[in-house]
Amino acid sequence: IVYVCRDGSEFIEKIDKNEKAFGFFASEESKYNNVVTVKGLEQLVEVEEASFYMLRYINDFSFLSDLKNLRKLHIASCTINNLKFLEKLQKLEYLSINFYVPDEFKDKIRNERINLEKLKNLTEIYYCDGLGTIPRFYNLVENVKINVSNNCITKFSKEDVKLLNQYSEICLLFNPVTENVKEIDKDEEK
Repeated sequence: IVYVCRDGSEFIEKIDKNEKAFGFFASEESKYNNVVTVKGLEQLVEVEEASFYMLRYINDFSFLSDLKNLRKLHIASCTINNLKFLEKLQKLEYLSINFYVPDEFKDKIRNERINLEKLKNLTEIYYCDGLGTIPRFYNLVENVKINVSNNCITKFSKEDVKLLNQYSEICLLFNPVTENVKEIDKDEEK
């Protein structure tokens, strides 16, 4: 597997092609601290679970579409500017994504529609971006649970309500909106 760093340098790591899990995290001393992308994941044909933590410089996780058997994805404390990569993870069953959004991408993340109709096995989503909105995931299969706890949600727009109606279970713990569950943005006419 080839890791590409911010300065253009690369390093290689040998990983058994039969591994069931893949992932890495960054710390100040970690060799992964400056990684911006990963190449060669298509060789890991058995990987079913991937985990990434505290990665500041991988803003686009589209390289994950090379993991054709990915069933569980955990991304935590990473900076992300695009969620379109999720549309290509067709075997995904479980998604846990807790991330930071750079200021210049906040409107994009808040408003960009992500079509999950090809994720036929998806059953559960844990989502936290701290932007105060419901994720713009559309065309979900039946019986998907979502947890948007601690996501700074203060009100529901009409679109949020439509989106929430797609889910079989919804967890909204630790959001300001739970103080008044019937709060809907009355200014929105759509």
